[in-house]
Amino acid sequence: MLANRKKTSRIDEYTIVKIHDFLYSKHKYIIITVAIVLYLSIIIFFHHQLAISSNYFILMPLTVIAVSFGFKGGLMAGTLSLPANLLIFIMLDHSEYAPESTVIAGISGILMGSVLGYMSDFFTMMKKEIKLREKSEGTLEQMVREKEILLNEISHRVKNNLNFITSLIQLQSNRIDSPEQREELKKLNNRIMSIALVQDLLFSHDSIEQIDLRVYLTEITDYLLCAFHDTEIIYELKMDDQPLMLESKRLTSLGLIINEIITNAEKYAFSQVSKPRLIITLTRSNHFFNLIFKDNGPGLQTVDNQRGLGLKLIKTLTESQGGHFEIKNDMGSEISFHFPINSQFKIQKEEE
Repeated sequence: MLANRKKTSRIDEYTIVKIHDFLYSKHKYIIITVAIVLYLSIIIFFHHQLAISSNYFILMPLTVIAVSFGFKGGLMAGTLSLPANLLIFIMLDHSEYAPESTVIAGISGILMGSVLGYMSDFFTMMKKEIKLREKSEGTLEQMVREKEILLNEISHRVKNNLNFITSLIQLQSNRIDSPEQREELKKLNNRIMSIALVQDLLFSHDSIEQIDLRVYLTEITDYLLCAFHDTEIIYELKMDDQPLMLESKRLTSLGLIINEIITNAEKYAFSQVSKPRLIITLTRSNHFFNLIFKDNGPGLQTVDNQRGLGLKLIKTLTESQGGHFEIKNDMGSEISFHFPINSQFKIQKEEE
């Protein structure tokens, strides 16, 4: 029922604007002429039957002139309507058809012409504002489209450049005999690929700001575990069905964290395990989400006792995202991260 009312209201407004356009700009002189001729014809041929009621037909040319020429035209037409009527009645030799109170009739004509003219000017101004707004909206839409195209192009180029860098690193790694140096280059390559994957998802999903963390987590886990040719790791992702949209810059930091966790697990946790197993769980509660990594390795030492670049990088990136993490050792290691979903949430809570 409400939808029908809204639809009817829109049709009425559209019709009013169309009528005003028809009277005001397109055919004003023809319609004014027709209105005056029709008014004179009614007065001349039907004044015997209409008598004093003939006065009301002056509203026809008065309305058309007021709508066509705005406030000034309406004021002039309202002022001249009574004298025009009186002149016609005198020419027809029926001065008794004149209004009983010419003062009231004159004031009424002036008021009506002025009000109709003012309304016409209002519609004219409103149409100008609508056209300006439509033009502005068109310009803004064009700017948004151009910005999206530019950002997608930038994202595509960044992705290609990062892939080029990883290719160079891989070529250099193939020429190095030292296993330790090759391992470090592999870590560097994975870190770069975790960043490139964000750009790849932005480009493939036609998004310029946000990506579903579930999709990114799946993509980066598959990539990293496939990169470990020497270790066959059984892994499981536990996530709900509700999307968790995060800004691309946050995903870049999370991607580096995920890369360090999985890389360290492959290097340290599964070296003495016959059937390596990794469980990654993503949950949310209120304004926060939790990311948990659990393996069946020998466990990790506390963060304070670790001096490796990987854990230092994890700690720095976690704090930069307003989160924290903890490490537990219970039949393997478990690293739990706690992050705010909204990047501004932590700042707002601190200000309160």
